[in-house]
Amino acid sequence: NDFPEKLEEYSKMIMYADDTVLLTANRNIEQLEVNTFIAFNMTQDYCMKNDLVINESKTKQMSFGNKKATVSEMPNFTAADKIKHLGVILDENLSWSSQVDNLCLKLGSALYAIK
Repeated sequence: NDFPEKLEEYSKMIMYADDTVLLTANRNIEQLEVNTFIAFNMTQDYCMKNDLVINESKTKQMSFGNKKATVSEMPNFTAADKIKHLGVILDENLSWSSQVDNLCLKLGSALYAIK
């Protein structure tokens, strides 16, 4: 699949099975927004040309980092403060607390079932 190469100028694409993540970084907020917009539009065009569907209910936007700069929400995106990707919960600060909390809940349920 050569599609990720077409996006390199604007975004890094991570693909696994039917999951796709676009990672866009820039110190300049305006340029970040432009690059994100272009990358997503290129992705939409690619999907339409190849009879692929983007599930809008699963399409999320999240900003990472300790600087709380305001990034405009993209159309058709849901803003999120944490996202589950390939079984790992990532939060906006890249801390492990959400992942650990989730694992503790699962382990607690498993231990209760064993008793």
